[in-house]
Amino acid sequence: MLRHNSVRILTSQLKLNSMKRKSKTNDQMLIELIKSNSPMQNALLRERIVAIMGITVNSINNEPDKWVNMMIHPSLYLELNDNVNDKIGFLLNN
Repeated sequence: MLRHNSVRILTSQLKLNSMKRKSKTNDQMLIELIKSNSPMQNALLRERIVAIMGITVNSINNEPDKWVNMMIHPSLYLELNDNVNDKIGFLLNN
């Protein structure tokens, strides 16, 4: 019986300790991802982010009715797109 109680107490303490730890913020997770990637993986990630933002903007512009009742307002996506292109977008030579 004593052993069973010890296991229960230890299990409770482990659960309490894991609940005390804060989860990582989005910033922390993204920084960790970028640091753990190879340069090639970060180049692919950059390309995909820019491409997906372009697809999103096209969808907002071409199908505005689809975006009317979304939980996140389309203007936030447009603002994010501007920031993405400003910070990591590709310069196009004309």
